[in-house]
Amino acid sequence: EDYRIYLKEFKCLSCRNERTDLWEYFDKNWNSCRKMWVMTYRVYLPHFGNHTNNRAESLFGKLKRYLKGHLTMRDNLKVLIDYHRRKEEEYRSKVEVPGTLCDVSYSEKLNVVLGMTTRW
Repeated sequence: EDYRIYLKEFKCLSCRNERTDLWEYFDKNWNSCRKMWVMTYRVYLPHFGNHTNNRAESLFGKLKRYLKGHLTMRDNLKVLIDYHRRKEEEYRSKVEVPGTLCDVSYSEKLNVVLGMTTRW
């Protein structure tokens, strides 16, 4: 596997002259969670052709509109819960519109897809 080859090479390079700080940092903070960022492990995850963190950054930007530094932790948590409820209601209103196609024998995900189609 390519990752192991490059990892071994990186370890050799980062541990020269008895300096191991870089390797220890990498091994502790990055290598231990490689399944989250190494493409080899991510290839079968749903990514919709986008391997960046743009979606997460977009969400954080939207949350920052509501979360304020002067609010207490409790108030910020209330803001997060309210935001989640609004998003949940938006989703339901799109999916559970009266007159949309629905089959009780299908899973929720399949009914969502069915709701995006027409009768024809």
